[in-house]
Parts: sequence; structure tokens; C-alpha cells
Amino acid sequence: MSTEEQNNAPTGPEVVNRTANTIDEPEPEAAEAPAEAPAETPPEAPAPAPDGLSLDALLGEGSDLLGDGLQAGSALDDPSLAAAEAVAAEMAGDFAALLASAGDMEQLKSGDKVRGTVVSITNDTIFIDLGMKSEAWLDKREALGDDGKLSVEVGQELEAVVARAHAEGVQLSLGALKAHQLSEMLEEAASSGLPIEGKVTGFNDGGLEVRIGSRRAFCPKSQIDRHFTEDLGSHVGQTYEFIVTRYDPTGRKIVVSRRALLEQQAAELATETRKLLEEGAIVDGTVRKLMPFGAFVDLGGVDGLIHVSELAWRRVDDPAEVLKVGEAVQVKVLRIDQGRGRIGLSLKQAAGDPWDTIGEKFEPGKSYDGTVTRLADFGAFVELEAGLEGLVHVSEIDWSRVKHPKDVLAEGQAVNVAVLDLDRKKRRISLSIKQSGGSTDPRAEAMQGVQKGARLEVVVEKVESFGVFCTIAEGITGLIPNSHMNTPRGTNHSRKFKPGTKVEVLVIDLDRRKGKITLSRKALADDGARADFVAYRKQVEAEEKTAGKTAFQLAWEAAQGK
Repeated sequence: MSTEEQNNAPTGPEVVNRTANTIDEPEPEAAEAPAEAPAETPPEAPAPAPDGLSLDALLGEGSDLLGDGLQAGSALDDPSLAAAEAVAAEMAGDFAALLASAGDMEQLKSGDKVRGTVVSITNDTIFIDLGMKSEAWLDKREALGDDGKLSVEVGQELEAVVARAHAEGVQLSLGALKAHQLSEMLEEAASSGLPIEGKVTGFNDGGLEVRIGSRRAFCPKSQIDRHFTEDLGSHVGQTYEFIVTRYDPTGRKIVVSRRALLEQQAAELATETRKLLEEGAIVDGTVRKLMPFGAFVDLGGVDGLIHVSELAWRRVDDPAEVLKVGEAVQVKVLRIDQGRGRIGLSLKQAAGDPWDTIGEKFEPGKSYDGTVTRLADFGAFVELEAGLEGLVHVSEIDWSRVKHPKDVLAEGQAVNVAVLDLDRKKRRISLSIKQSGGSTDPRAEAMQGVQKGARLEVVVEKVESFGVFCTIAEGITGLIPNSHMNTPRGTNHSRKFKPGTKVEVLVIDLDRRKGKITLSRKALADDGARADFVAYRKQVEAEEKTAGKTAFQLAWEAAQGK
């Protein structure tokens, strides 16, 4: 072919030329194409081929697309044209994908979930490649964590929800994705019964307000716990697991129950617990409820009862003295009634009987520290150690008279006591405060001067219904019983014997060990009557001897000493 004919040949598709330049061309000496073929100057490309149109189709449209003197078969045998055909096919595929992506963007709508790759991040926006014609974008603020730091980076895959899709592009939202995922989670939890976590944010008369993610839910008062809950405020701020019992996709009506989950868990736990329980076993539990007759303990889905008599080795009037609700305890299983579903427990036996070793720790005559636990009219109970309690009789509180223990002692007061006696059979301990530390009665020396039968002048201290207490000396008091007051029957002694009044008495009884002195006005009067009678008899006898004698005889006998 001449040079002029080559220049006037029609041009080929541009896409082939443009793409062919990107591939490796064979060496000129290796080409086997006919010498007259213009391989070095490919024709210009027309408009891009439609989707799926190959080079063979283009060549088949007419011989005017080929150079003069070339047949279709020989052109296909040209290596350059074969490579061009492959590139044309690739570009045709890219064009088809481009058209498909444009169609996908038009099909996106608000609420669709999509996944893409972060390609760039600016001051306000995150751009995400969804594999479509144009990139989607996301407000950067939605990707900030609680600490204010960005939670995504370039190259990271991200899942979001379409907020808006329009001709300018696609706006995504992470918040909408979270809300969408939360809705799916709530719906799944409601249908399957799986537990879901929520935080108590408030309460009212009907129950608790619960926050589950960004949704508000309500837990009725009867569904808070397995048992009645009075203090709703104690739950505020707590995070629990709940069962969704009612779900409205709009999020306006979500009702949850903690009780349903707790009962489900308790039933499963109770089955396992019953397999492990046996009489005599020492087990751990939690105090669930206190009653006047004892305490209910949760052993793990199963409740047992500690009777009030099994709370401590000492006497317990109120279980609240020993335990409190929620306290962890270790108890001994006394009996299991499978038929009635009852389990008897003991707190004191789990700790052991302190009376078994009391002789090793305490002995009569020695003093020990203790704590006043109870006050009664007759004395004070003092705890020496857990389970060991003794009695200080009111007469052993102080060397001076004590009317009532509460006058000098208080519950919880620390005291030092002397052990007077240990009765293991009756499980009783006699104690004394006044004798602690080996102290003796300070009145003993003063009482040495008081003897039985002595006549004393005393001062009225106070009047009681049974007699009058009188002060003999400092720290020494004696009692005049009513029967020894020597007053007419029915006399009001409190009017006649005011405090401070001085009276004369006779000591009729004396107990130095107990420090008790009994006085009597009657005995003193009787003693005076006897003395008067003796003097009278002596006078009479003297008068009888002098009867019938003259004055001279009487004077003579007096001189003789008769």
C-alpha cells in the first residue's frame, strides 16, 4: 500500500489506542504482520463501544473499518490487534460497572445499612467509598468517642446507615446505625427472651425508669425483684439485666422485667443447690429477710430458715440484734424436709459451741473485759466473747446500793468484771463489777466499828414502801424494816421521817460479807422498857426491907453498910 493510501485510511476506536499504549508492544523484528500493515499508526477511535460490544463486532460492521487490501481474518491474526481487543473488553466491563454503580446509588434510600472504606478525613467530614459513582460522607462529630477522640481512621471499614440519598451524594449516619441496631436488638430480645442490659435512671410510684441505649423503658414495681421492694430509690444508678416483656418498634412503649430473669436464674440455681445440700453441711448464704421468729437465708435459689433460738448461743429477742438484710453468713444445715420444701439452718452451730472451751479461757476469781448487752431490773448481762454472756446481779454492780442498773450502766458500755462462778450444766456465768480487779468493800473498815446490839444515832436517807434507809456513817447504810419502826399500824413514814431526820436505833442484825445492817427502833424501845422495869424492881425490894424499922435502926444499918 502507498503512503497516500495509508494516510487516507479511516480511523479506528480511540479507546483501543488509549488503552493499547498502556500495554507492552512487541519488538518490531518479532512482528509477523505483513509489511504493508500500518501497525505503528493506529486509527482514531470513535465513540466508546456499548456495553458488551467486542472488537470482532466492530470489525464485522464493514470493511471500511479496515485498511485497504486487508481482510478481517488477517487483522485478527495481528498481535497488536489481539491485545487491543483485550483492553477494549476490559474497558467495556469498567463502563458497565460504572453504569451499574450509578443505578445502585439511585436505589439507596434512607434507613439502608451500607458498608464502605474511609478514604479521607477533613476538619468536619469523613468521606467513605461505597464502591459507587461518588463517595458518601459522614459528619465527623458522629465518630467522636466519649473522650472526644476520633474513633475511625483512613482505610478502616465502616458500617453506617443512609441518612439521605440524593443527586449530590449520600449522607451517612452512625447514630442512626446505632438506633437501628438497638431496635433490632430489642426486637430480638423481646421475641427470644434473651436478657438485655439497662441502667436505672429514676423511679416513680409505679416502678423504675430504665435506660437501654438511647431508649427509655419501664420496669413495674412488682417486676423489680423476686420479693417486695419498698425502697425504690436504692436502685437508681444500678445497672441490671432485664427481660423485654413488651416492645413497640416506635420506642414509646418498652416494658421490662428483672423479676422474670431472677426467677429464671433462681430456678436453675435451686436445682443445682438442692443436689449439694445435706444435713450437717456448712454452707454460705445471704440474709434475705428478717422476721420476729427468725431469719430467711438465700442459699442459692433456695431459702432456709434460721430460728431465733439458733441465731446465737445467748438469748436473742430480735433477729436484728444479730443480723441485717443482705449480710453474708455461714450456716449449718440442721434438717431438710423434702416433702414440705423446708430447710432448717443454724448460725450458732456453724461457729461452734463456745462452752466447749470456756474452761480454757475463763476461770473464777479472775477479771476480764466485757460489754454490757442488756439491762434488766435484777442486773446487767455482759458479753465476754461471742456466745458467752454472764449476769452481773444488781447487788454486784457497786459497793453502794444501786436501785436499777440503768442508773449506772448503759447498753454497749465496756466494763471489767470478775468471774464469780461458772455453771457448765446450766450454762450460767455469775459476774461482778464491784469485785473486779480484786477490789474490796471500802466500807469494811468503817463497819468494824458497828457491832450487833449497839445503840446508834442515824440519819434518815430515804423512805421506801418496805422500810426506812438510814445513813450510819459515810458509805454505810442500814435499813429499819416497817415492822421495827415502832409506829402505829398505817403510819405514813414518808411524812413523819423526812430525809435528814435523826433517830435512835438498835443494831439487831449484821452481815459483814454482804454489807447489810438491820436496825430497829422497836428493839430500842423494848430494851428501854426492860431497863425501867429492873430499876423499878430494885426500888420495890429496897422499900420492903425498910418497912417497920425505926429511924435509928435504918441509920445503924446504913452505917454498917447493910
